[in-house]
Amino acid sequence: MRKARLTREYILGYLKEKGRQFFTVEDFASMFHITPNYAAQVVLRLKRGGEVVEVEKGKYVLSGMEEDPFVIGCFSVDPSYISFKTALYIHGLIDKYEEEEVYVATPKRKSPFSFRHFIFRYITLKPYRFFGFSSIIKDDRNIRVAFPEKAIIDAVEEPRYGPDFEDLIKILFESEDRISISRLIKYAIKMQDKSLIARLGYILEEAGIDMDISEDYLPKDYIKLIPSGERRGKWITRWKIIDNR
Repeated sequence: MRKARLTREYILGYLKEKGRQFFTVEDFASMFHITPNYAAQVVLRLKRGGEVVEVEKGKYVLSGMEEDPFVIGCFSVDPSYISFKTALYIHGLIDKYEEEEVYVATPKRKSPFSFRHFIFRYITLKPYRFFGFSSIIKDDRNIRVAFPEKAIIDAVEEPRYGPDFEDLIKILFESEDRISISRLIKYAIKMQDKSLIARLGYILEEAGIDMDISEDYLPKDYIKLIPSGERRGKWITRWKIIDNR
């Protein structure tokens, strides 16, 4: 590819055609077969011209995309997917999303960063827990997001980033026809965490949903429903749960 062809029109058309709305200077150099130094110069001109926006040091998004926090969230680190409360909102299981934080799951370690009025938080998952997501089209844009069932599982595993348990129970009660209970249980078992399975089983029971989970998957000792809460409340024998809400 000759440098003379790198007009603004050609570059922007190519990026849109290839769906590369988010890229680094290194990505840019590779795509257009130019040196990193020359790529940095071209990207800087695009930035000054308003065609691209720098959302994080060395990371750029096509102009217009910067208003979509979900695009920024799932493409600012690779691999990753949007999950927890944010994914539940995307799937329409939460009516309103008044959070200023976007929650992203990734097997990598990445510090949170702020852009515009959003904070992007990255929750590190062990590699064997990084599953249960797909690419979807939202507002004509491609994003990676957890399946509803995996978003729920992630939220039960890391309650800080999900709805509170009362809201989770409500979501399950009102959306049983949209959520696969068998997939929920399958995902929970795949996470290899007996405490998670116990919490999920109890939450499903509270939502009035019947399920069959072998005692082999449950903890031997009682655990707290809310991990950060006090060890007192209603003791649930079947699930070895202390309901400390």
